[in-house]
Parts: sequence; structure tokens; C-alpha cells
Amino acid sequence: MTVLLPRNRTHHTMIVCVVVAAMAGCEPAPSDRPTGPLEGVWEVIERSYQRGDSTWVVNDPEPGLYLFSKTHYGVQEIRESGPRPLFTDQTTAAERLAAFEVYHGHTGIYRLEGSTLWITPSLAKGPNTMDGGTSSYRIEWEGELLRVIRDAPAEAEVRETTLRRVE
Repeated sequence: MTVLLPRNRTHHTMIVCVVVAAMAGCEPAPSDRPTGPLEGVWEVIERSYQRGDSTWVVNDPEPGLYLFSKTHYGVQEIRESGPRPLFTDQTTAAERLAAFEVYHGHTGIYRLEGSTLWITPSLAKGPNTMDGGTSSYRIEWEGELLRVIRDAPAEAEVRETTLRRVE
């Protein structure tokens, strides 16, 4: 196929403008984009724990992402501080297990009711997480930050994860 471009610079500029305008029209309309307050990708930027009389804060946590669509969510994160060593031919089974013990991941469906986030995992690293149960979390907004708070009275623990939207 041969494409002939006009020799006249004005016509050429008009063609470029038409092509650019047509390509801009391919962008989804704002109403087609996610509209829910949680929809998008969130990175973990801080984590804090309170157990009994002890409180500690991790200001530079290991990587973690929370992903929310209209009805589904996914959580992938490392819950300990410090990089995990790379596996080698000499890595023992115990060292491999230790590397996966700190990994936390699950996905499923969610619903948001006011400031309560309800999640029902359907796939998880740990089989006990996939027991069909639903867990609740309190959420708090602070500008572009989202705090996800898990009160676990049976464990006398409060865990708070601070997220920042990245997409």
C-alpha cells in the first residue's frame, strides 16, 4: 500500500492534526473510567502495629500492592522488613520456606459500606484464608492516602496499612 502525502505544507499539517485528533478520540471517555473510590492500584507506604502495650511503625516497608476493580481486589505484599536473599543452588528448604513465610497474597471480591471494607478471599497463598469467610477492615481517607485498619481483638492487635494510589 502506498501512502501519498501532499506536497503542500498546509495540507500536511491538516492531515497530522486530523490523525492526532482521531487518536485522541480513542481514549476512553472519563465516564468509562473507574469511578469507585477504591478502584485502582495502591502501594504500601507505611505499616504500623499495636499489640498490648507495644506499638511500632515501619516507615519504609517492603513492596506491597493493593489492586481494586469494580468488584474484585488483590493484595500482594511482603510483611517483614529487609530484603529477602536470592535463591542459589545452595539455598536450603528451610531458607526457601522462610522467604515465602513473609509473603502475603490473596484475591477475591469486596464491597465497601461507608468506612467498612468487606473482603471475601477466593484465592490465597495460605489455604486457611480461602475458607469462604469474610473479613472487615475500617478505612480512613487522608487526602490521597488510604489507611486500612484491621482490629483483631482475639489477638489483641491492631494493624494499620497506609496506601498511596499509583494508578
